[in-house]
Formats: sequence, structure tokens, C-alpha cells
Amino acid sequence: MNFQWDQVRDLRLSVGVHDTRERGMCAMEAVAWLAGEPHSDHPQCTCLVLGAFIRSLNDSLGDEDRDRLLKPLLRNLINTKSSAYVAMKRAYLALDWFIRVNAPEWIALCADLEFHSHMLRRLPVIVNTDTAIEASVKVLDAARSAAHAAAHAPDGHAVRGAGIFAAVGRAIGESAASAAWTAGGEAAAASESAGDSARAAAGDAALTAVARAISSGMITPHDIGDFLCPTKNKLQSSALELFDRMLAVKDEVQL
Repeated sequence: MNFQWDQVRDLRLSVGVHDTRERGMCAMEAVAWLAGEPHSDHPQCTCLVLGAFIRSLNDSLGDEDRDRLLKPLLRNLINTKSSAYVAMKRAYLALDWFIRVNAPEWIALCADLEFHSHMLRRLPVIVNTDTAIEASVKVLDAARSAAHAAAHAPDGHAVRGAGIFAAVGRAIGESAASAAWTAGGEAAAASESAGDSARAAAGDAALTAVARAISSGMITPHDIGDFLCPTKNKLQSSALELFDRMLAVKDEVQL
């Protein structure tokens, strides 16, 4: 393999896909480079689920966070391709995190939705598409309805520049949904159904929390980033822990 570790130190990862390495590299293009593969953001040596997770995370982060969080992971992504069993297990880890960790954190920002956040955290671990998925969708739909109602309540006025929410971290969770979808089959269908509800509930809850903080005088519109930053930072750390758990999945010998 052709490792250029000295050059990684000075590498600046960037958003999106690039025609050539000279025009820039995202995290997965850098993995292809380090592995000695042709230029691509889908290196052959990397698990499809891990690749989807990192590509989505790469494009959701700011420049500083992207380099700080993803550059240390590049070497670990080489030679991670394995069986369909491993890919599916990794996909369910991602989906479970998206529903039971990421969404509740955003929903918990709105105090009167604490019950729904608590119920999401108490869901059974999602390891397949049977009753655990059905239960999660029901709880997510209830949280989504409550968050939507709160967002349109008299004191839940719209916040100008609502896109700030996505900019400071919702896409971290969407990285996990993207990873689950990439595995295909039942995981894809499950992640699409549950993911829609999780994104909507988390988005409405966070925006409502921001609106109420502004209307109460707790923060000004200029402070929105700081207000959401603790949640973003917590989920960034949690997403890296998720990556380590996905990476650790191995094939099981069937006796």
C-alpha cells in the first residue's frame, strides 16, 4: 500500500466529490489515495456502510471539524470491506444510533418534549426489522407530531434562517441514516421510514427550542450557534464512538 502519512498532516479535507486529487479531496477520496487506489470517493477497500457514513459526515461538518474529526479515521477505513452480514450489522448499529441517540438529543432541547425524548431512549436496541423497528416508528411518529405542534404553537414562532439547525449538526445523524440505507434491503426501507420521522421531530424540536430561547430573552439570534453547540459537540463525540463500534463488527463463524 502507498501510505503518505507525512502528507496527511497538511491535507485539508473538503466538501463533495472532486475531478482530480489536485482539485481537492474529501475524506473518502483521501482513503483511496492512501490505499494506492485510483481517485474515487468509493474506494474498493472500504466497507460500503462505513464509506456512506464518512461521506455524509464529511459534507455535514465545517472545515475545522472535518479535519479534526475525520483525518484520524482515514487509516482505519482501509481494508474494512467484509461480508454482507458485517455490512448489515454495521447498518443496524447506525440506524439504532440515529433513532435512540441522535434524535432524542435534539428533541430534548424542547422542555415540553422531554417525555418523547425519554421514550425514544428507552426503545429496544434495533438489531433487525421486526418488532423493534415497528415500535421505533410509532414512538417517532408521536414525537414528530408533538414537535410539529410545538413548533407551530403561539410561542413557537419561526426562526429566521432556520437552516442554521442543519448547519450545526443535524446532518451528523443523517450520516447514520445514510449508512443504514446503503446496506440495502430491509435496512434501507427501515432507515427511510424511521429516518423521515426522526429528522422531522428533531428539526421541529430544535427550532422550537431556539425560538423560545430568543422570545424569552435567553439568547439573541446571534447566539443560536452557541446555544446549539453543546448538543452538536456531544453528538460529534457520540458519532465517533458509533464509528468505532461499526468498525469493530466482525463476521461470526456459523457452527
